[in-house]
Amino acid sequence: MISLEKIKKVYKHRPILVQQEPITIQKGVNCVIGLNGMGKTTLLKILLGIIEPEEGNIRYENRSIAESLKKIGVMFDQAFFYPDLTGLENLQYYNAFQEEPIAHENLIELAKEWGVPLDKIKVKDYSLGMKKRLTVAFSQLSNPDFWFLDEPFNGIDSEGKQQLINKIKTEKAENKTILLISHDFNVNIKLADHLFIVHNRSMYYLKDFPMHANNLVYSSAYISLENNKGLPDTFVSKLLSYDETDSGLEITYLKRNESEIIEWFLKEKIMVKNAEDNMLAIDQLVKYMEELS
Repeated sequence: MISLEKIKKVYKHRPILVQQEPITIQKGVNCVIGLNGMGKTTLLKILLGIIEPEEGNIRYENRSIAESLKKIGVMFDQAFFYPDLTGLENLQYYNAFQEEPIAHENLIELAKEWGVPLDKIKVKDYSLGMKKRLTVAFSQLSNPDFWFLDEPFNGIDSEGKQQLINKIKTEKAENKTILLISHDFNVNIKLADHLFIVHNRSMYYLKDFPMHANNLVYSSAYISLENNKGLPDTFVSKLLSYDETDSGLEITYLKRNESEIIEWFLKEKIMVKNAEDNMLAIDQLVKYMEELS
């Protein structure tokens, strides 16, 4: 677990990140959510000690950041690697700086696991997807207890994405603490144990997200226009919204109402198309969390 106490970061005399309530980042998958420019990357840098807050304290299971760095693995969205070295040479270089470097054969296995080429291809000739795979391998060098992932799915192929999702699940099962910053809300919904929201310079934390998901996750779907006539008021009252489109009626509804809505669809023999889940807007999530406190 990671404890944050009264964190305040100021830039050019203006607060850019302020903690109002004590926050303890729990073991499991913590999904960090926030609009662009709201401070998610700043939060990550503070947690890593790259930048220091003007106020506040961070403890990793009662240890300082400096004492905990050897157990932290980071997958940056834009990681730095030496372009004229191969992927394996980069891993060997960074491994040498580990407090407890892994054996060469284990390094080879790590590279193979994530599809890092073992040939002489230099990193400057890597595709974006190959660089992403190298970044994942780099973040796992120390077999970290704390694993921070900054937009890990950007630029990675579908096979690599699924492999990474499976790895996150494995790390969770091993009681690790994972901090996942991602704009992929479908992944967040499926993986999140807890939510960490950064919004309007403030931080909000929701423990045990699945217990609240029915109130925070909505589904959107299309039904054909010929079946729209005579929608009962009891059905409409369960919807968040419904809008006519050229291809039919688009409806949205909270997960807590899903079973009743699907039951009605089945009864009326209505075909549902393109159903998908998403989270409520950030300000609605924040409002819900504020009402809980």
